[in-house]
Amino acid sequence: MATPYGPAKGEPGYRNRQPRFRRHNRQLRNLAGIRNANRNWIALVRLTLLDIPSWSLAAAIPGLSVVADAIWLSRKDARKLAREERESGGRAIVQTFEFRRCEVCRRPLVGAEAEERRRLIILSPEARRRPCGPNCAADRKLKVWSRLTRRRAGDAVEKDSRAA
Repeated sequence: MATPYGPAKGEPGYRNRQPRFRRHNRQLRNLAGIRNANRNWIALVRLTLLDIPSWSLAAAIPGLSVVADAIWLSRKDARKLAREERESGGRAIVQTFEFRRCEVCRRPLVGAEAEERRRLIILSPEARRRPCGPNCAADRKLKVWSRLTRRRAGDAVEKDSRAA
C-alpha cells in the first residue's frame, strides 16, 4: 500500500533516499578534480602455535616487517591464516588497520596516519603531492620505499601457485 510520500518499502518504485548525500559529495569531489580515496585495510596476525607458513610470507605486505610470530597481510589472507591456526589448536590474534602508501615516497602509512592522509586527499586535489613527513623528499630521492615495496618475481610465482 502506497504511503502519502510514495511507494511503501518493498513495493515497486521504492527507492531508499537516505544515503544520497554520499553520492552527491562524491560527485562534487569529482567535479573539483579530486579522485576518490577509498579505505584500504590490512591485518596484523599474531600466531601462538604455528610458525609463519611460506605462502603467507609470499603474501606479506611489502615494506612492513615480518617477525617470528607476527605478519602483516591483507584481510583475506589474515582470515585464512587465522583459520589455519585455530584448526591446529592455536589462537591467532588478528588486528585490522587502515593502510595507505604515500604517493610521493611510497612509504606505508598505517592506522591513524593512513586515515589522516585519506581525509586530507578527500579535501584537496593537491594533497596527493604533499609530503607525508620530514623525510619524504629524501626517501623519494633515494627510492628507499620504492625498493622495499617492490615484490620480487619469486614471490609472485609462489602466490600464483598457492591460488591454483
